[in-house]
Amino acid sequence: MRGYLKLVPFFFCPVFGFGQSPYEKCTSLDTALRHPLEVKILQLIQGSLDSIPASITKLVNLEELILEDNQIAEIPDFVCRMTTLKALGFDGNKLKELPENLGDLIHLEYLGLDDNQLTALPESMKKLTKLVDLYLDNNELRVLPDWIGTLTSLETLWLRGNHLTQIPASIVDLEALQSLLLTENNITSFPNEMNRLISLQFMNVFGNDLSKDELKALRALLPNCQISVDKY
Repeated sequence: MRGYLKLVPFFFCPVFGFGQSPYEKCTSLDTALRHPLEVKILQLIQGSLDSIPASITKLVNLEELILEDNQIAEIPDFVCRMTTLKALGFDGNKLKELPENLGDLIHLEYLGLDDNQLTALPESMKKLTKLVDLYLDNNELRVLPDWIGTLTSLETLWLRGNHLTQIPASIVDLEALQSLLLTENNITSFPNEMNRLISLQFMNVFGNDLSKDELKALRALLPNCQISVDKY
């Protein structure tokens, strides 16, 4: 969630009302483990975690796990068995790959993976059909897989600062997509049917290899979208 003001889902700002537990949101694992049935949100941010303890699976009602700005190099398989999760945040860690079973988190709506070292995305992610926000800025991605078009609930897709040279044709299937950030890649062209992105409101293509003609054609296909070529 760093670097930009992200449009995060509503469930990141809980308001505790009558009858709600004060332990629904925790910023300490020790505290969370003392109230495992009550915790829905666990935020351990800007710490020195280099691994995720298996004891976290005791939080059987957990919906949000935010572990930003730590030293985590691996997401263990047991995290992917925590199927109550709706939000998972790993911005600013040391991830080089994602678990093959990440797609088992079928209720996931938010996935934050900015500022890691990811080179690929597991195919199982195509099962994340409820995913609304996907953040992959500043990784090492060279290819965006064709299955990206199966994530039909996506509204936000940010891919700034990778090594992408093209965008798969399947991206036009993301008819709910509103924000597409492609700043600082190596993209030279776009699929011919970009006009199918009927919900797209904002797109940034700064720092790519687009010709004036390609940019003009893109704007003609997306007349209702703000297409920026400014650094963002």
